[in-house]
Amino acid sequence: MSEEINALQKHVSKDLPQFPTLFEKKDSNNQSPILRLLYVGGMAMHHTSESLMAWAALQLILRSRFYELPNVSAIGYVNYGRMQIISGNLTDGYEFGKRGVEINASLGDLKYRCRVLGVFAFYIQPWKRPFDESTSLLTEGMKTGRKSGDLIGLYILKTHLFNLHQGQLGQKSEMQLIYSSKRSTGELLAVGLSGLFLMAYRTKSPIVFNELVSDMDSQSLNH
Repeated sequence: MSEEINALQKHVSKDLPQFPTLFEKKDSNNQSPILRLLYVGGMAMHHTSESLMAWAALQLILRSRFYELPNVSAIGYVNYGRMQIISGNLTDGYEFGKRGVEINASLGDLKYRCRVLGVFAFYIQPWKRPFDESTSLLTEGMKTGRKSGDLIGLYILKTHLFNLHQGQLGQKSEMQLIYSSKRSTGELLAVGLSGLFLMAYRTKSPIVFNELVSDMDSQSLNH
């Protein structure tokens, strides 16, 4: 599996991919059900195997581009971006996720927008941007879910919004404690670390201390 993932990754950043050894044009009639299976199955794979989820996301990106079904590639990009975040590659994960959002917006596609915005706003963007920006994207995704009839996606985004709100409250509490002289160093450290681990657990992402410390430093400048 790891060898196949590495082989697919070599193609994913190319703007004009040529995949003569990966896919064949004669199979184009079968791609819609294959892509749907990868999309639906990929959503459940993160509960069992991160490798399988990364493989499914790469397949979505490359197959949809090769067979000219670009709306599905947006799902692939945000899912692959999420897996990059989990691996600790925050910058690459953010860029892949942003590309998925941009593709979805450029196509005016409503079918997958709820899911695309949900993955990006909850699992990817909070590692690089303020929580408020994710809140607005989740709200937009929920509206789209209602319009498109994606009620499962709507429910998922509601839970994301709740968890994000809890994260915002925790972050504000940590900042208040950090700048309060009434707390001991041990209390501050315990509260701060518990908040960081909670954020990592909810997004299924690793603790990357240099990114988190940088984010906290930037917030301290705004207080």
